[in-house]
Amino acid sequence: MAINQVEGSWWAQLAWFATAVVLTVVGHWVTQRILERGHTLERGRPDASVTAPPPVMMQVSAAVSDETRQGKSDPVVVGKLLREPVGFQPRPELMARLEEAAASGKAAVVCALTGARGVGKTHLAAAYARQCAERGWRLVAWINAESRDRVLAGLDAIAAAVRLPQDEDSTVTAERVREWLNRQTERCLVVFDNAVDPGVIEPWLPAVGRVQVVISSTHRGVEVLGERVAVDVFTEDEAVQFLAERTGRVDEAGARLLAEEVGRLPLALAQAAWVIRQQGVSYQDYVHQLRTVKVKQVLRPVRGEGYPHGAAEAVLLSLKQIGRGRKVRLERGLLDLLSVLSSAGVPRQWLHEAAREGMLGKVDGDVAARVDAAIGHLAESSLITISVDGSTVGMHRFIQRVLRDAARMKRRLGTVLAQAAAVVASHHVPLERVALERPGMEAFVEQAAALWANVDHPASKSPRRVINQALRLRDWAGQCLKEAGDLSRAIPMHKQVLDDRMRVLGADHPDTLTSRNNLASAYHSAGKLDQAITLYKQVLDDRMRVLGADHPDTLTSRNNLASAYHSAGKLDQAITLYKQVLDDRMRVLGADHPDTLTSRNNLAYAYHSAGKLDQAITLYKQVLDDRMRVLGADHPDTLASRNNLAGAYHSAGKLDQAITLLEQTLNDRMRVLGADHPDTLASRNNLAYAYHSAGKLDQAIPLYKQTLNDSIRILGADHPDTLASRNNLASAYHSAGKLDQAITLLEQTLNDSIRILGADHPDTLTSRNNLAGAYESAGKLDQAITLYKQTLNDRMRVLGADHPDTLTSRNNLAGAYESAGKLDKAITLYEQTLNDRMRVLGADHPDTLASRNNLASAYESAGKLDKAITLYKQTLNDSMRVLGAEHPLTKLIAGQLAEVRDLGQD
Repeated sequence: MAINQVEGSWWAQLAWFATAVVLTVVGHWVTQRILERGHTLERGRPDASVTAPPPVMMQVSAAVSDETRQGKSDPVVVGKLLREPVGFQPRPELMARLEEAAASGKAAVVCALTGARGVGKTHLAAAYARQCAERGWRLVAWINAESRDRVLAGLDAIAAAVRLPQDEDSTVTAERVREWLNRQTERCLVVFDNAVDPGVIEPWLPAVGRVQVVISSTHRGVEVLGERVAVDVFTEDEAVQFLAERTGRVDEAGARLLAEEVGRLPLALAQAAWVIRQQGVSYQDYVHQLRTVKVKQVLRPVRGEGYPHGAAEAVLLSLKQIGRGRKVRLERGLLDLLSVLSSAGVPRQWLHEAAREGMLGKVDGDVAARVDAAIGHLAESSLITISVDGSTVGMHRFIQRVLRDAARMKRRLGTVLAQAAAVVASHHVPLERVALERPGMEAFVEQAAALWANVDHPASKSPRRVINQALRLRDWAGQCLKEAGDLSRAIPMHKQVLDDRMRVLGADHPDTLTSRNNLASAYHSAGKLDQAITLYKQVLDDRMRVLGADHPDTLTSRNNLASAYHSAGKLDQAITLYKQVLDDRMRVLGADHPDTLTSRNNLAYAYHSAGKLDQAITLYKQVLDDRMRVLGADHPDTLASRNNLAGAYHSAGKLDQAITLLEQTLNDRMRVLGADHPDTLASRNNLAYAYHSAGKLDQAIPLYKQTLNDSIRILGADHPDTLASRNNLASAYHSAGKLDQAITLLEQTLNDSIRILGADHPDTLTSRNNLAGAYESAGKLDQAITLYKQTLNDRMRVLGADHPDTLTSRNNLAGAYESAGKLDKAITLYEQTLNDRMRVLGADHPDTLASRNNLASAYESAGKLDKAITLYKQTLNDSMRVLGAEHPLTKLIAGQLAEVRDLGQD
């Protein structure tokens, strides 16, 4: 009776044995151990991680197709849509151009609003968006298009709003949004505001569907994407009407004089109107003030970035008027902060909290009310903008530049940037909370990027401490994206931070080495193990040279390299390094240091993977006892240790002990972390897997179903953990003999894995192997053999000939040949697999014992009973010695030996 084994996804699943002929069982066991991270906000020393990074939490539910909507619902509005400013001029000719384009009957209409800064492109697009929402369009979405990262974040927000599955890879989600837009039969609008590079937008533009895309930009290059709608300054009549509405003054001649003085620029006219209304002066008096402003004494624009005539003067007069109030420190603080953060807006809550922390000066009384009043005052002055829902406060990029240049001339820009860095740092999201605080994480990533763009500007001449802080914030943003599984954004961000640190700090600076470590970690998470190992080796060598062999960062690098070897199946190298790190940490940091406990846990996990279960269990017990004593019973790391010890008991066939520990861990995680925490989902999965292994399918299947439903709700339908949950439920159906249900789920999982992760991802190869096993059990041997061959060839190419997964594929193909009666081929492959496992894993590894059992089974099927009996006896003795008499493998071999002896006697 042959035993078929399958490895799992990145959840670090542990191979298990089945008790039926060539039965594929997949147990995606979540083992809490992983490499350490190199990051802190305050300094460059890497922290030690002690648990596996939690999967990203997406606030979405299962996908709903547009075709299932019953009638029309309220429009879905996504993004930071601006409110209508006071005295807004609708510019009917331009609005009509957009309306005509939408009514043209063409599919996927694209309009490019182009023009100089301050002419009102964004407000025109916002007015059109508000109109579309009022008319009940299916979707109205507003995306900040200043960078690729912000475009992807905006498309991700659309996916969440329309309940599309969100993937950990933002590009996959973006493709899904584009395809959803292509299918729409109701009107949709997507605005890409402040676009800089048409190449960033073009891949995500829909080709069909009733969608209108509006792009606003100062760059004429975006006009290649669609119909140009040129936005210019106000006409004379528009300017006069605007001033009359904003000031309440009826003086056409004076209004025309002022309009010409500022070039009829809407942004400058808005500033002028507010000052006139505040001071009660005439248009002529304001023009006189404007002409007396000595811009060059207040501002020195960066070369090549001059100001439109009259515009800077108008902004400066508005600032002067703000300064005439008695209590202006709060307003000044708000303006400073908004001038160096994202022009798309800062969360209002951030401004409240900055004021409470004294970052905007002393604020008496009801702080939130005072801040809101100041925001309202500044919005009336047209110096800032507010989103429709009031949640974000922004500032036009031109006004930001005027304020930054004014601060630079007064030699206070460094202070402003330092204050902004402190505000952004106060809203960093702890990595263990990323899954639960995705919107807050996205806000942090956006503001960290905007801050760095201003800190790194050549004209800023930022102090070194501010540069270092801004770089650390971006590095943390990259870590958050990696933790969220958004590797398509995390890897480029880590590359950029590394390049910037190389340029600013030099190759040997500790923060630069941390960046290299973090980029390697992102490659590791993406399954790019060759790149990760190369980079980890480089960091280790550099840290040895620069920091010394005993520096905590050097020890972290050695641990991370060991973890990459572990992931690559190079267990001997991993164990050697893990041992070295543990010894060094014991000596340098002490036995109870959290990093030392992490090293002990990681070494235990490597022993576990290598099948050295006695050593693994001993070490896991020690770590659990130490964490209980040092950290407390409810600490997440202590709960992870209990989970890991249960996993080792599971592998050792001690299922009662495993189930008891898993039930305890699940209850504790429910109480401490909450029902929806990713670690709680992992515990539920692991308990279901233990029930499955114990043959308690009535308990396993409902628990697998619950885990799958929760994963879809919390993580999204396409998250790798959700795919693993679907795979696990399929394996339980397989064990229960419900092969049709198992095959349907496995086919779905394989297709999704190819689409989401790629054909060569280890999880995709696992899915293909598992589907082959289900085909085999269903008697579809030709299909099974074809898939097994494909998986073996792909694993040889991707993972290498000696990787444990590759050896498993060879074992499974041999089992299919045995089922098909092709015994010569089966025996040849079994012998090859046994020899390779002896060489790679060692004679006592459970997989090696399984190979010996499988070869004996093939001898038995071929009628070579003497060979079979001899091998069964040898394997039984070794299994008794290594695993114990009660282990399922030992019991299986004993039963098969008894059967073959009966055959021999007959």
